[in-house]
Amino acid sequence: MGPPVLVADVVLWPDRSIIKQSYDARERKMDTSLPSHLAYGNLNGDGFGIGWFTSEASEGQSVGRVDPTPCVFTSITPAWNNENLGRLSCKIISPLVFAHVRAAMPGMPVSEQNCHPFQWGRYMWMHNGMVGGFMKIRRALLSVLSDAAYDTVQSFHSDSAVCFSVFLHHLPDLTSQHPPHVLLRAIEATFASITAAQEEAGITEVSLLNFAMSDGSTLIATRYVSHEDEEPASLYYAEGSAFQRCPGAGQDPPTTPPVAGACKGPGKGAGEAGCAPCSPTANAASARNTAVAGEGEYCLRYGAVGTRVALVASEPITRQAGDWVAVPRNTALIIISEKGSCINVMHSAIGPHGAHPRQEEVAMSLEAVCGAVQVQGRPWQQQRKRRRDGGKLRGADSTPGPLKMDEGAHVVTGEDQRLTGHTGALLCLALLDKRLLFSSSTDLTIKVWDLAQGKCMRTLTGHSRPVQRLHIAGGRLYSIGGRSLRVWDLATYTCLRVLQQPRESGALSALAVAPHGIVYVAGQDASIKAFRPESEAMGGPEVVAMNGHAPGALRLAQEAVPDMCSAKEDAHCGAVQTLALCGSYLCSAGGDAMIRIWDASTLALFRVLRGHRGSVLTLYTAGNLLLSGGRDNIIRVWDMETFVCRQTLTGHKDDVLSISGLPPPVPILPSHTLSPHDIPNGHASMNETCRELRPALSGMDGAALIISSSADATVRLWRSKCWSCLRIFTIAPGNSPSPPLPFLSTALSPEYTVTGSEDGIVRLWNSKDIYDTNAGGDGPTSSQAPECTLHSNGASERARIASSAPGECSTSQSDALQLERELEHALRDFVRLKTVSSDPTLQEDCFRGAKFLATLLEALGAEIKLSRPVEDKNPVVIGRLGRNPDLPTVTFYGHYDVQPAMEREWATDPFEVAAIDGYFYGRGTSDNKGPILAFVYAVKEMLKEGRTRNGSLPVNVAFVFEGEEENGSAGFREAVQANLHWFEGTQLIIISNTLWVGEEVPCLTYGMRGMIAAAVEVKGPARDLHSGNDGGVFNEPLADLMKVLASLVDNDNRILVPGFHDLVRPNTLEPALERLTASSEFSLDGYRAALGIPRLLKAQSTRELLRARWCEPALSVVDVRVGDDEQGATDPFYRFGPTRFSVIPRSAVGNVSVRFVPDQDAGQLIAALRAHVEAAFAVLGSSNTVGVRVKSVGDWWEADPESKLFKMAERALTREWGRQPLFVREGGTMPVASALEKMLGAPALLVPFGQSSDACHLANERLQRINLVRGKNVIKNLLYMLETADV
Repeated sequence: MGPPVLVADVVLWPDRSIIKQSYDARERKMDTSLPSHLAYGNLNGDGFGIGWFTSEASEGQSVGRVDPTPCVFTSITPAWNNENLGRLSCKIISPLVFAHVRAAMPGMPVSEQNCHPFQWGRYMWMHNGMVGGFMKIRRALLSVLSDAAYDTVQSFHSDSAVCFSVFLHHLPDLTSQHPPHVLLRAIEATFASITAAQEEAGITEVSLLNFAMSDGSTLIATRYVSHEDEEPASLYYAEGSAFQRCPGAGQDPPTTPPVAGACKGPGKGAGEAGCAPCSPTANAASARNTAVAGEGEYCLRYGAVGTRVALVASEPITRQAGDWVAVPRNTALIIISEKGSCINVMHSAIGPHGAHPRQEEVAMSLEAVCGAVQVQGRPWQQQRKRRRDGGKLRGADSTPGPLKMDEGAHVVTGEDQRLTGHTGALLCLALLDKRLLFSSSTDLTIKVWDLAQGKCMRTLTGHSRPVQRLHIAGGRLYSIGGRSLRVWDLATYTCLRVLQQPRESGALSALAVAPHGIVYVAGQDASIKAFRPESEAMGGPEVVAMNGHAPGALRLAQEAVPDMCSAKEDAHCGAVQTLALCGSYLCSAGGDAMIRIWDASTLALFRVLRGHRGSVLTLYTAGNLLLSGGRDNIIRVWDMETFVCRQTLTGHKDDVLSISGLPPPVPILPSHTLSPHDIPNGHASMNETCRELRPALSGMDGAALIISSSADATVRLWRSKCWSCLRIFTIAPGNSPSPPLPFLSTALSPEYTVTGSEDGIVRLWNSKDIYDTNAGGDGPTSSQAPECTLHSNGASERARIASSAPGECSTSQSDALQLERELEHALRDFVRLKTVSSDPTLQEDCFRGAKFLATLLEALGAEIKLSRPVEDKNPVVIGRLGRNPDLPTVTFYGHYDVQPAMEREWATDPFEVAAIDGYFYGRGTSDNKGPILAFVYAVKEMLKEGRTRNGSLPVNVAFVFEGEEENGSAGFREAVQANLHWFEGTQLIIISNTLWVGEEVPCLTYGMRGMIAAAVEVKGPARDLHSGNDGGVFNEPLADLMKVLASLVDNDNRILVPGFHDLVRPNTLEPALERLTASSEFSLDGYRAALGIPRLLKAQSTRELLRARWCEPALSVVDVRVGDDEQGATDPFYRFGPTRFSVIPRSAVGNVSVRFVPDQDAGQLIAALRAHVEAAFAVLGSSNTVGVRVKSVGDWWEADPESKLFKMAERALTREWGRQPLFVREGGTMPVASALEKMLGAPALLVPFGQSSDACHLANERLQRINLVRGKNVIKNLLYMLETADV
């Protein structure tokens, strides 16, 4: 039962399908009263049948032309030898399928009337087993039937057919669709009728009554035996998110007699569900050559939100035994559809006389669960229009009422950070000490995240099924997945113990841990178990089974019997989804829509709370309150002293999947109970430990913050004091998939609201402002909450609120955290400005970028000036803070313009910062907007710290930020020269526009090469010519250019221009080698792989390669164009692209990049290049002309690693990073460094912030968050050092 499936995927192709079970039944119950050839047989060859509903019928649509009745196909031939079964199975798609193979009892006719399933009206029925003494009670059973029910008897020989009619007799009427509890009552009445007839006739024979019944929307399956000393016939069920062929599963070889019809069709590979049309001949041939054509390994998949498919079978039809749970003895399974295609599997005891003590309770649960089907689920609709009454925004779906929770809530449509790495949906999140986050997933892993760095520290593996729940207590991490509970040591991240639940108990889905290490678990079997996994009685770090039996081949160290288990008669009626401890109570809830309250010390049932419609999916305790949420879209707030529902929170539009929060200020437990190691001898008694859970439940002093996530793709943040919704987190429509992904899990810290979703991404939403407000006072009530405002990016709205949030802590640590948040916000706003200097259409954005910086500097108290010496070029922003002649002056240089972002490889919007895995992605984050802001906020932090001299900084600070660096720096030198008095007294220039050599170790750059950009141009005829008419009769410019360019370097890229290696200073690499070779930051193989090339030309050693990259001249041909050099790509040759194969260009230009090194002179190298080009061209004897045009020259730059300032920078980096920096050179060029040194008469320090992989100028440019923050701190430390330094 589930989403529509090809019948062959259930009946034909699984490797333990009903076809296999027709000739190889492995769990068929033996009947010693029969002859041996029948008693111990494994054949079910006396006929078969399949039945199926259409999708419309299974959805309960009984109006119009929709036929609610199922279709049945039966045959007396063995299932393994029926051609039509294969043909039909490959073509029928159905959401609910019955299949049955028959072994007739002695004397029973083999006829189609006796083949299952039986069908009448909308009902379908089948039976495995027998009615004891049927021939003696048949007349009695038939006599109870109404006339209408009597007419439904399809075979008077078959006990199964008669039982079906008895069931129909007990229905209120035969034509209507009935709710599940009515169908269950009819099943129970059927058992009662059979038992009464047997008792009246004195029958002592055993009855095996494994019935299966469905009306298309409800499936009921029973497992029943009439005698206590007999075992019932086998019956299993399995549930998951999908049932499909396992990836990579192929077709089994032919090992058994052939079966027809399981055709995959031409071109169908393993694992495909469909079947292409094919000929009957091919079909038959396939049947004769293999056991089952298309047979393969199938498995259940486990997804994120609830059960989507359920299977019931006499024997498992897949190899994964752990997927299957034995139906308990004398139990009925009730499988019903819930909201959103979810399936609920519930249990009900079966008494021989129909009635049982929990009959009414089961009926109430079924009615409550079915009530959720009427609840609509849909994505939350963002507000669309502004109200006139007060200006607040109201949701388009708003309805009047006293508890409408959208009113006054801020809507945040963009997360602050993302953490990626999981490949499956995120099922649970757990926080430790606000810094560490643990996440579990359907990818079977647990990841440990450092929130400060935004990085994954560890990945914990070992679970073989999705990790459903996490809990942290007493230095341990507890996790459940499948049938196993794992205990991890948080100090070493090693698994200390694995507890395995027995197969008959099914999977675990709920977990709670008491402070002393008592672990409560629950799951499919609906019972609660309590363990102490770290007690001495458990032994060492071994795998132990929860029932004392070793699972499979696992060796048992010592038996681990549960310390406590809930009574069977008190168990839930469905799987337990969630557990929560509340003082001395343990609360449980799940598929039966009930919340059960247990005494945590004894697991005695204390109370049952009712009110939800549909499954209850999540519980959370806050002080003396219990919050519950589920499929009815509602959060209920229960008072655990009076056990009444105090509040109902509405607003979510779909299932409430997770509730979490910050605990109330008053602790429930004394601090000395927090560690399991505090227990005497390590194993205090269960009652002793739980008595410590019994302090009177206190009311909450102040207000807790609660978060709830929903399938409506929102997370809501609530304040418990007035139960107002303060904030709604969601993903903007343009950034979210369609349909929107639900948020499956949540966690809350004073800094962040953390969410996990189906896409495997952890999202962090800054909620520090709300925490500060909540800690500082009553905060807003529902009528006082701030005005609801929609923003395209959540950071803007959050920063606006944070700037005026009360209760701000005055400690320097709190100030630093606040400034870091402001820094991140400023970076987002700065990157949003498209300051592309090479694009004239973005000149306004560039000017706004200059004004943005000017505003920041003004906020520091700095004098500012915008200088624009060249018309139509972007202004240079100049600032000065402090003019004390007794203090040194430090000048910061940066550029606010960026490269274009036209690459298709961008994974995010290049002009919207995306915080992913500890990195800020966006154009300019590393080059150079991030470092600029680090300079500014370093100074701002110094001013706020109060470590200043008489209210001033320990140094004077000057700023110079240009807007044309990526476009030739036009006007920059003129702006500095015209404003030299702004930089008066400069003793140090700090620049951060270079990169580290690797990924982990900070660097200081002490040298860069110079650059000459030159164009070699060959000119020929007066106009472009036609290659067909004129080709081959003159010297063509492009061919001449290729020959000249080829003469510049040889095959090993050695420069052939005479004089190009003159005056190269030796030993410039030595300061870098000692630390670099001792680190793992650079390797030849890693560098080659990063370049994506098969081999390096100069790869004998790291020294040789780095010398070629950093310390020797290089010449590269970087571009070849046709047309005049001045026209470039605007030349008509490029405008008329389709003619390019027939046009000989009149001229051609090759752009050459020359890098030169210390002690070389640019003028001499230009002269040498010209001489070589002219000489090489003369050899050609061409009638064309050649020329060399120098476009730009940038000088090399070098610092002294032994200077005081360099050593000071080294100490500042070491203090911040805890390790010595590497000294590096760069092969690139930064003319501004040497130019500023000459203009200001001061040395420059190049302090790179970015890693080598930051992709400056490329797609997905990024800057690591920790690099930005620590880079700011390095600058701050350096400025403090300058106060006392003698420079």
